[in-house]
Amino acid sequence: MLNFIFSLILLIFGLLFFISFKTLNYIPAREIKKRAVNNDHLAIKINRLLKFHDQIEGLLIFLIILLVGISLVLLIKIVPFDLGFLAILALVIVSIFLYHGKLRNSTIRIGLIFLPFFYKLVDFLSGHFSLSFLLKFKNKDHHTGLYDLEDLDLLINQQLSQADNRMLATDLDRITKILNVENQNIKDLIIPIDVFPKINIDDRISPVIIDEIYKSHHQYIPIYDKQGIIAGTINKNNLGLDSQGLIADLADKNVFKATINDSIFQVLEKMAASSSANLVVFDDTNNFVGMVDIKKIVGYLFNIDGFIDPTDFLLNL
Repeated sequence: MLNFIFSLILLIFGLLFFISFKTLNYIPAREIKKRAVNNDHLAIKINRLLKFHDQIEGLLIFLIILLVGISLVLLIKIVPFDLGFLAILALVIVSIFLYHGKLRNSTIRIGLIFLPFFYKLVDFLSGHFSLSFLLKFKNKDHHTGLYDLEDLDLLINQQLSQADNRMLATDLDRITKILNVENQNIKDLIIPIDVFPKINIDDRISPVIIDEIYKSHHQYIPIYDKQGIIAGTINKNNLGLDSQGLIADLADKNVFKATINDSIFQVLEKMAASSSANLVVFDDTNNFVGMVDIKKIVGYLFNIDGFIDPTDFLLNL
């Protein structure tokens, strides 16, 4: 009876370790690292696990094999051969189902309870012993079936070098840019400050100013107050040969900001939140360095030279 209870306990721990193994491979490393940088406490805790990912995985596989093996030996000793064989068969079927099955949130929580323990164990052991033998238990050829952006990048690069590739390099480039939109900095898409004419918000509209604005070849032009501080923008489509009054009368005085450290995705989020097709860009010391607009971003992402902002058409209707 004691052997049966002990065998059952070993199987339960084997199952818990298996859940921990599945959870470890379920962790989206890229997203976790990103959140850890942003001081997400749970992400920081989980990110520590990735330091010994391969060693923890090898240790879990070793322990699972050991526990299940001992449990089956004990089980066969205390039950008839036929029942023991059926128990092994049932265990194999359950293992295959669990191996290929999807984890639920409740199961992941169980795995996250045990994984910190294995991290501390591996961290302690690595300071006193070589754990390279654990890597032998890691199946290097096995893919978990969980894909991230690195996998898709690799697939695109492989497709590009395929002898029978039927996709254009420009199409694959578009896909790559869009997939990595969260990791691409906006710096290269900033229209620098020195290409814009210096327009003051209190300036009176005149043919000279209209000519300067149109010669800049940019739709949105920054405007300044008397102190030289950015005070808004003006859309050149709002200006015509018969326009009169002050620049302030036609200007958008809302200054929607971005920083040179923002990703393209963050800039698009800010544009969507502000319902603005352009943002004023500042550096780390809050100095105005230029502007970025939707036309520039879409043209870059989709490799469209001379892309025309849809608002150009709407404003001219």
